[in-house]
Amino acid sequence: MTSFKYTFKKLQVCLLGLSLIFLIILLFEEESMGRLILLFLGLLLSYFDLKTKTYPLFVWLLASFLLVCFYPMTGLTWILLALAGLAFLGWIRMGEGDFLYLATASLLLNLQEILYLIEISCLLGLGYFLLTKEKKAIAFIPCLYMGLAIILLLDF
Repeated sequence: MTSFKYTFKKLQVCLLGLSLIFLIILLFEEESMGRLILLFLGLLLSYFDLKTKTYPLFVWLLASFLLVCFYPMTGLTWILLALAGLAFLGWIRMGEGDFLYLATASLLLNLQEILYLIEISCLLGLGYFLLTKEKKAIAFIPCLYMGLAIILLLDF
């Protein structure tokens, strides 16, 4: 169990460091408020997912409402929201919070970037699963967050 706690602390430090790097980069970028909101939302949701395995719906609703005011909802956003509903009903064996975070990310990213995000996140999740000794469901929001950070970094 101490190995898992050590890995958890390292992951928290990595997430915080990655957030600070992107904050510095985005401060020099015009029209980056949406990216900042999405990255901050990812950091906050990652913390809750790692610490308590919960998804604070109010936090997601607030951040998503801010983004919807400035970015249009696309068909992809509606599809991901529908998938979150199916996951909530238990028809999909994935957390509904993962789909909700992807739906929020789809406000800023196109379909190809969302597919890259899912691919990178799955690779990160697989690596995390293989490195830890805990062989049950992992917190996937931190993987989505780090995948999003990589996508945004490559976009610069």
